[in-house]
Amino acid sequence: MFFLIFYNYSFYTKVLYIYPLKSANILFLASLAVILLLVTNLIVNIILFGISALCKVLKVRVFYKAVFIIIFFLSMLAAYVMDSYGVVVDDMMFLNIFKTDASEALDLFSYKLIFYFIFLFVVPAILILKSRVIHKTFV
Repeated sequence: MFFLIFYNYSFYTKVLYIYPLKSANILFLASLAVILLLVTNLIVNIILFGISALCKVLKVRVFYKAVFIIIFFLSMLAAYVMDSYGVVVDDMMFLNIFKTDASEALDLFSYKLIFYFIFLFVVPAILILKSRVIHKTFV
């Protein structure tokens, strides 16, 4: 739910621009919210299942917290770029984010990035680190 609410601001503004919040659009907007929730849940579960299976094969303990913190960091970067520059982020955009040099990185630095970093990464990361993971078997 956190991802749906806070990391998709650009998407919501563009959808509401095209489909204003009127009674004729309520069913469409509600179904869109349900589909976004289901797709987000599916993607997170596939990632966690894949990592869990890989760790089981490699006989390594699963580090769910680290995985979630990485997901939140990448999502924060994607949300900042989409909201600030109005672009769609794909896999090449993520590679370009990590290939920037110091002068390009300083050009992207702003108070808005600090706000995104604190509220969309640091706060969720602290909550993740303070949470307790209960490992249960499937059977």
